[in-house]
Amino acid sequence: MSRRRNQEVQKANDLLSEANAELLRADREKTTFLSTVVHELQIPVTSIQGFTALVLDDAHLDSTTREYVLRIARNAEALSKLVTELHEFSRLGRGEISLALEPVSLSSHAPQIVDQLAAVAGDHPIHLDIQPDVTVRADPDAVRRIMTNLFTNAVKFSPPRTEIGVTVHAAGGVGVMSILDEGPGISDHEEQVFELFYHGRPGGEHIPGLGIGLAVVRQLTERMGGSVALANRAEGGARFSVCLPLASPSTEGPSRD
Repeated sequence: MSRRRNQEVQKANDLLSEANAELLRADREKTTFLSTVVHELQIPVTSIQGFTALVLDDAHLDSTTREYVLRIARNAEALSKLVTELHEFSRLGRGEISLALEPVSLSSHAPQIVDQLAAVAGDHPIHLDIQPDVTVRADPDAVRRIMTNLFTNAVKFSPPRTEIGVTVHAAGGVGVMSILDEGPGISDHEEQVFELFYHGRPGGEHIPGLGIGLAVVRQLTERMGGSVALANRAEGGARFSVCLPLASPSTEGPSRD
């Protein structure tokens, strides 16, 4: 009986090993595919942007043609941003982005980043609730990227003139940075929200983008030893929270992850 049991366990382990190997292979293929797509898109997008800029420099361009070229330029800029996001995610997947972990004050960084994102907020009022002296062990650029992506996501899915909230506090050995909105929230598939190319469309409404930003948020957060979570708010809307380890008082200087 024991021998049969051992054989069953061994078979299960073999199947698990095969499944893990297949997942690793699929992940490598995905990363290679992304790298190829980014490379193939960068050159034509750059060319479109360059030639539209030259056309727009023509002082004799009639108003109708200028409007058409401006539309091309705006769409080329949007495509360029998507290519940049793909490139960043691809580099993260290949481990090419090194993070320098050091003490970062969320209490001071969060308001500064929000101030820089004022134009993104548009007609959305912003409410800050910042606990003082919340310092985490993180990469400053990664924190900026994480907050930018979460803030932009909140604006994108929120009705006009609704409030965007930004909170920072410490709890249980971590610093917690949250972005709150008054949008439709998430009915299900909370985990899928952070997967590459997942793109929720509340009420069937088309929202532009490729669904890369939140995947980058999770990648960066986990690389810094933290976690990210999504929850619906009782009063309506969603709350995205990033938890990062608090900096130790004895922490000295930056370190590489």
